[in-house]
Amino acid sequence: MNHTILLVDDDQAFRNAVSRQLTVAGYKVVECENGQSAIETAKKEEFGLMIVDLNMPGIGGLDLIDSLRRQGKHWPAIILTSDETVEKVNRALQLGVYEYFNKNDFDVNALFDTVRNYI
Repeated sequence: MNHTILLVDDDQAFRNAVSRQLTVAGYKVVECENGQSAIETAKKEEFGLMIVDLNMPGIGGLDLIDSLRRQGKHWPAIILTSDETVEKVNRALQLGVYEYFNKNDFDVNALFDTVRNYI
């Protein structure tokens, strides 16, 4: 099983903090600051899981997941968001997103539990 995680978030401080915690927990983490960078990275490497910010400049999280799915990349996906509109949550579920976490009351232990369930 692939224990490498693709972490995509435009908030560098948040991305670095999550990456550091996942690395300490024993996962290999590849960080991308935006959707375009993630698409390019996904062409070169396979992942066991992707953790994606919903709202990013340019290619947002849902469009990123949709693009990767169309390229045959069906890795489990977790969304990080501060925007939980019903429309976006429904679209995320249609794209096969496994879980989403609100960044406003983020619980790293809950994220770890979810990551362990999928990889």
